[in-house]
Amino acid sequence: MTIIFNDGNEKKAEYAKVLDEVLGTYQQIRITSIGLSEESIAFAVGNYATQNKQSHITIAVAPGSKHVKSNEIKNWTPIIRFYVTGKIGKISKKK
Repeated sequence: MTIIFNDGNEKKAEYAKVLDEVLGTYQQIRITSIGLSEESIAFAVGNYATQNKQSHITIAVAPGSKHVKSNEIKNWTPIIRFYVTGKIGKISKKK
């Protein structure tokens, strides 16, 4: 799950600083629905805010597609809620 993609935008940079406080911690994420498109499948997240219109965890992409395509999912179907636990980490772009 991408919480924020910090591309240098000032608002995003401020939010990234707040996230630094939870780096390395484990968080319980509530899954509320599943979304499908021709290019990806994702679980909607109900209790953790991200920069995306719909907070979600990408679970699969079509061959040749990219995970960012899950941001374009429009149809979300409610499912029996469940939780996953994950560690908050930071991936820096290598130069």
